[in-house]
Amino acid sequence: METTQPQIPAPFANDPTSTPSDRESAAALLARAAAELTAPAATPDATLEIATAAETLVFAWPDWRNDTELEQLLDTFGRHLVGRTGSCLCLRRDPTLDPDAREATDALLTAHARVLGIDAELDVLIIDDAFGSAQYASLKRLITCAIALESSGAGARSELYGALGEKVVRTSDTFVTAILQCVPNAQRPQLYSNAVLDTVNWQMVERIQALHPWMYPVVLGNLRVTPGVGSPIAPEALENAMRCRAQLLVETALRRIEIQGRSVLEVGSNCGFWSAHYARRGATNVTGIDTRELCLRQADLYWRTNRFLPEGAWRFVKGELSDPSTLWSVRQHGPFDVVLCLGILHHLHGYRDVLAACAELCGEAIVLDTRVTDNPEAPERNPSEPFLDARSADTGKVVPNLETLLSTLRELGFEPEVLPATFDTAPGVDGADDYNAGRRVAIVARRVDRALV
Repeated sequence: METTQPQIPAPFANDPTSTPSDRESAAALLARAAAELTAPAATPDATLEIATAAETLVFAWPDWRNDTELEQLLDTFGRHLVGRTGSCLCLRRDPTLDPDAREATDALLTAHARVLGIDAELDVLIIDDAFGSAQYASLKRLITCAIALESSGAGARSELYGALGEKVVRTSDTFVTAILQCVPNAQRPQLYSNAVLDTVNWQMVERIQALHPWMYPVVLGNLRVTPGVGSPIAPEALENAMRCRAQLLVETALRRIEIQGRSVLEVGSNCGFWSAHYARRGATNVTGIDTRELCLRQADLYWRTNRFLPEGAWRFVKGELSDPSTLWSVRQHGPFDVVLCLGILHHLHGYRDVLAACAELCGEAIVLDTRVTDNPEAPERNPSEPFLDARSADTGKVVPNLETLLSTLRELGFEPEVLPATFDTAPGVDGADDYNAGRRVAIVARRVDRALV
C-alpha cells in the first residue's frame, strides 16, 4: 500500500543518523508530502500494507475540515505519542470523501502548531490510498488501536470503525493502556521521553496547580491542564462536555456569524476558554467579565501564556452586568460586535437583566448556551457549587423557559436560532445538560432591529 509520511515537526526522520541540518522544515516537508500524495485504486483482495517501521501504529480517520476535531485528536491522544520512538500516528485521508492532500496537511500542521508547538516530535503517516471493506480485517491486524472521534460515528467512517471492533479506544486513559499493552512490562517506555520532560516549565506547573480547579481542559504552552481537579466533577465528563460544546459554540456558531476583525464580550468568562477560540479564528479584541477571582487569575495566566491577542487587545474584569457600575465600566471597552453568554443564565436569580445588558452592548450577534425548561419559570432551591456558579447563591436560581427566552430575545431586537446538536448524549452532555433531549440549548441570536432595544 502506498503511503506518504509527513512527520510533524522536528526531527522528521526515522533515520537515527540524520542531523538537524539534513531535515526540512515542517512546512516544507508537509508541502512536499501534500504534493506527492496519490490515491491509486486498491485491489479488492489485496492485503493492506502500511509503510512504516514503527511498532505501535495508532489509527484515526479525522474530519479534516473540522479544526476543533484535529486539535482534540492531537491534544487528547497525540500528546501521548510526542517524543515516543517506535510509535506512529496513522491518519486516514479518503481521496473521494476528504479534502485534497495539500488542504489536509495544512490543516494538520496548523492544529499541531496550536496544540503541541511546532517543535514537538510526532511521527505521522497519512494513508490516502483507496481501500474498502476487503482490507478492514488486515488494517485491524496491523494497528495497535484506533481512536474514535466525533465524526467516527457517521457514514463510511462508522462502517470502518465498526469493523475495527475492540481495537477502538475513546478516552485518553484507554488509549494509554492500549499503547502500553503491546510492550512487555520491563520494556515499557515512559509516557514522555526525557527530552520532552526536559522542556517542561515546572514553575508553570506550580502556577497551574495553585489555580485548581480549572473547568476547562486548557493548554498553557506545552502543558495540558486536567479540568475539575479538587472538584466533584469528573475530568472525563468536563473534557467531553467541552469537546461537544465546541462543535456547537465554535464550529456551528461561526458558520452563522462573521468573526474576522470583530470585537467580543464574554459574560461569565471563567478562564476565557471560549473567547480564546474566537480570537484564534479572527476576533481582534476581547473583553471578559466574571465575578470569581480564581477565574480571573486563570484567565490572566491562560491568555498571557498563549498570547491569543496582543497586549491591550484583551482584558478580563471583575463584576456582573446586572450591576450598573460594572455595566458602565464594561461599556468603556466597547462597542462589541459579538457577545458570548455561555452556561450562565440558568445559574442566575433572573436572566432578563443580564440578557438586556448583553443586547445593549451587542452590535451583531449574541451566542447563548443554557439549560432550559418547558415548565413555567420559577426559582429553584438547590445548593450552590462555586466551581460551576457564576454567582455564589444558594437559592433562587431560575432555569429559563425556552419559549420565553426566545421571545425575550426577539423583544430585544434579535432573531434567535437554536443550533442542532451534532453529538450523542454522553457524560458531560447528559441529564440536565442533555442537548438531544432539549434540556440544554445553544442559540445564535442575530440583531435585526436596534430600534427595539
